Amino acid sequence: MRGPWSGFERTALETCEPDVAGWIVHPAETATALAYLVAAFLIWTTSRPEDRQLPIGRFPAVIVVVGLASVLFHASFAATLQRVDLAAIFLVTGYLLAATLVSGGFIGRRAFPRAVLAFAGACALLPFLRLWLGFAGVAVQSVAVLMLLRRRPVGSAASSDYTVAVTLILPGVALLVLDHAGMACQGDGLAHVLQPHAVWHLLSAAALFFIYRAEREVERMRVTMP
Repeated sequence: MRGPWSGFERTALETCEPDVAGWIVHPAETATALAYLVAAFLIWTTSRPEDRQLPIGRFPAVIVVVGLASVLFHASFAATLQRVDLAAIFLVTGYLLAATLVSGGFIGRRAFPRAVLAFAGACALLPFLRLWLGFAGVAVQSVAVLMLLRRRPVGSAASSDYTVAVTLILPGVALLVLDHAGMACQGDGLAHVLQPHAVWHLLSAAALFFIYRAEREVERMRVTMP
């Protein structure tokens, strides 16, 4: 009952939103995944040309890839596209991890491309080996990024943006867990309008915007340091 996607194997993943027989299997989750594209647009329009030369400068393009992969997966709920969606998330976490290592002085700027290749490119293969490896890898990289961002100076603009990002993403993760556990699900008229997973998309997209701002601030400071 999945319309044009019926020829694809459905993912074993379950979320609160029931399937719809049509081009968009999960309308609420698909629509809210567009929030990643909005976040990328806002980052691009609020950044200066010189910001695009920083290690974090290409982050909006990375978010666009994640947004498109998420839209395709939730529109189809196909097992193969779930792996693509998870692999795309590594582009975000891996790219951020490499950028924060550079801005924190842990690796040199020349090592940035190799770090991105290792953390984002190579690790993106994990979901195609074992799905659980993909989820575990994303979780490890996300925690590493948040720990590195937490080292930012207290009281700085970067620290404020980091605080906002954490405030957004922690309840988002809680909602994501509740959704996959089949809890807090909305039925009747809200089944394809408001679900925990859909809210996770909105909160995580907003968090990416503020994480970018925090990292950009730190990288700007390093560039201007004597």
